[in-house]
Amino acid sequence: STLPPAYSEPDASAPEEEPVIFRRPDTLSGVQLTAGVEYLTKAGDSAETVKEQIDAALAFAKEWGFNTLLVPLAYDGKLPFAVDGVETYTLQDKSGAAFDPIAYILEAGRAQDMYLYGVLDLRVREDKEWDPTVPADAARMHALAEGAAARYAFDGWLITGYSYPTKAQGDAEAFAASGAGRTMEQFMADSVQTAVADVAATLRAANRNGYIGLLTSPVWAHKSVDARGSDTAGVYEEYTDGHADSLSWIQNGLVDFIMLQGDRSTNQANASFNTVLDWWAGVCTGANLPFYVLQASDKAAAGESGFGGDQMARQYLACQKTAGWGGSAFTSLAALQKNTGDFATVLRRALTGGIDTEYTFKSLTFSAPTSNTVTTDESKFTFMGS
Repeated sequence: STLPPAYSEPDASAPEEEPVIFRRPDTLSGVQLTAGVEYLTKAGDSAETVKEQIDAALAFAKEWGFNTLLVPLAYDGKLPFAVDGVETYTLQDKSGAAFDPIAYILEAGRAQDMYLYGVLDLRVREDKEWDPTVPADAARMHALAEGAAARYAFDGWLITGYSYPTKAQGDAEAFAASGAGRTMEQFMADSVQTAVADVAATLRAANRNGYIGLLTSPVWAHKSVDARGSDTAGVYEEYTDGHADSLSWIQNGLVDFIMLQGDRSTNQANASFNTVLDWWAGVCTGANLPFYVLQASDKAAAGESGFGGDQMARQYLACQKTAGWGGSAFTSLAALQKNTGDFATVLRRALTGGIDTEYTFKSLTFSAPTSNTVTTDESKFTFMGS
């Protein structure tokens, strides 16, 4: 017979493959550093100024006890390295030498023993700048991942911006050439999955120990649309609107972790923070996948409705009670510094254990006196309430 034997002894001379070892914290506590927000805050900032801005940001991050930095690559849509169809930006120090702020964040963060993850935006979500149904755009996504991984030795990568905007359509010419009996929706979904899988594989090829994750939208799908979905309504669905089946990617082991884009408030009834948190936690624990949350400190600093006061702290304490949660990061360090309405002060108490999961957030109410205006000649006056 020419068939191979059913069993053969392993070749003892063959070298054993080294195990994959991710560099990740036991509990992630992080913050995002974004060009144009935390550094390069003004057009024309010199390399020396940018370096000082980064040093100050890292000092603040360490003061808060953060162990992880998330680092988006783009500055105003531009990249510090060449990718076809994308503008680049360059900085030079006083000696004329090139200065790359991303590389400096890596160097400075490493010196402080922090975990560092690059944020790789595939540019589909915002105005469909790139369209994965178009071969040239899919090639740009590959080149972005390849160039970024070759240039920056991050501990891992967070892939974002991979799903289509609401009501977007794929490229008609590409569909006519390659649709092969599929609907446009199927063609778009297949193209998104192919692009994300290629990007993940490209990043792993550069570093087999790289920790590769997805920054997911709050809602995969509403239960009213797909029985597997969340008890939500009226907001963007990654699966239905964006043609990105991140649920199947998780179940099929496409990525190593999930970070939920937690830009919902606990007060938003149609898709509250707690509802989407619980749904994603259930998905990830079922798949034995690490699960983190990116909390919207930028919205708190901007004073957006539902995000003021103790909202960030409420969300953090809700995360602590959620099975499978591996930690939180915050969208903006500058937002924490701004501390609008003292939201960051309350949040820090939660982060440091000054407020625990048993803490109840209540407004003080008065049972006596019942009137808001009281006139008295007494030297002492008693307020009663809870």
